[in-house]
Amino acid sequence: MSYAEAIVTAASDVSEADRAKIQTWAEREEFQAIPMKMGMLITGDEELFRKVFGITQADLSARSTRDVSLPIPAEVASAVSSITIRRLPSIDG
Repeated sequence: MSYAEAIVTAASDVSEADRAKIQTWAEREEFQAIPMKMGMLITGDEELFRKVFGITQADLSARSTRDVSLPIPAEVASAVSSITIRRLPSIDG
């Protein structure tokens, strides 16, 4: 099982109720959800990311060279401006 994490960036005018909505959605989808000032960090295994966001293993593999933008689910679209799996760090820079 491989692990992945994504940053859920909240919309600039998001309310506390919207933040709670994002967290409820993430936890219902079985992600670990860690609130952050800019939104939330969601973590889980790669299979969960493929299932929830409808992405492929190739999409996940791309994170070795670039950030990967994920589709925003309709349920949280009004509260979220982006969901991004950040590029994996490397010692090469």
